[in-house]
Amino acid sequence: MATSTLTPSGRLVFACPNCERKARSKRTAAGKRRRCRKCEEPFRIPFPAKDAAEGLTAVAAAAELSPAAAEAPAGKPQRVKRRPLNPSKAPRRRSRAQREALKAEAPSREATEDEAPRTDGSPYAPPAARLEGRPRRTRTGRKGEGKRDIAYERHLRAIGIWSVLGGILCFGLVGLMLLALPAMGGAPMQLLAILGGMCLLGSGYISSGVGLWAYQGWARIMTLALTAIGIAINLIQLVAQPGNIPNGLGVLFGIAWAVAILATVGSSRASRICTAQYRAKVAKSRASVPFYTSPFFYVPLGMVVLGVFLFVLALVAVLLTA
Repeated sequence: MATSTLTPSGRLVFACPNCERKARSKRTAAGKRRRCRKCEEPFRIPFPAKDAAEGLTAVAAAAELSPAAAEAPAGKPQRVKRRPLNPSKAPRRRSRAQREALKAEAPSREATEDEAPRTDGSPYAPPAARLEGRPRRTRTGRKGEGKRDIAYERHLRAIGIWSVLGGILCFGLVGLMLLALPAMGGAPMQLLAILGGMCLLGSGYISSGVGLWAYQGWARIMTLALTAIGIAINLIQLVAQPGNIPNGLGVLFGIAWAVAILATVGSSRASRICTAQYRAKVAKSRASVPFYTSPFFYVPLGMVVLGVFLFVLALVAVLLTA
């Protein structure tokens, strides 16, 4: 049996059993197979003389051979027999005839009568028949298209509240004028016409305000018409009294306010809110609308409070002077 020499540095020095070429290797490589670089014949690295017995035992245990078989020189490297694969689990390659038969049995991708043609251009899109009965999600680039526009709803509801209060005020003035008719000695035709017009105007304001609160399309159109009529009346009043500066300032403020209402109610966002689809979305949602945060609510409220305060001051001044 061939052995190797162990150097002081712990290296093995051995010779090829076929061509006698000297070679070196680590001590841990003893008993392992390698191929000679000169003759390219495989051989097993021999153990040192003192470790030969242990090397034979280790090689025999690793190769599952007897010590005699491990000691015997082999001209050819013995291959370890591996366990064959399970034939049922081994991958099989289909023949050409089998592949063509499977291709013929596969359903075609062309549209049938029960399946609508695909128009989205995606090869991975499911057919329309599978999507039947499912809500299809759509994405749009416009702001607020897929959710409620509460920031704009509060403006419409604030305008609707003041429209209802304006209509109630009209009916209150009509009632006061009717109470004053006996003292006037009768009701002339012009006064009756004015009272009738105020009643129509009040009913229009109340109905448009209630409809605008519920986001009705007809209420939006009625609000635009009533606001335009109010602008025309203010312009006539401004032209009729050009020298009255306080009255002119109030009329100009009313015109500016009416123009702001026209721009808000006549916008595309208000038009989208006053639709049946948006009302259905509002009915399903539980979100509240903070209309009191809209400038169309707190600016008129501040003007009303200021007017009442000035009226009280004037009344107190009259009482003190009397």
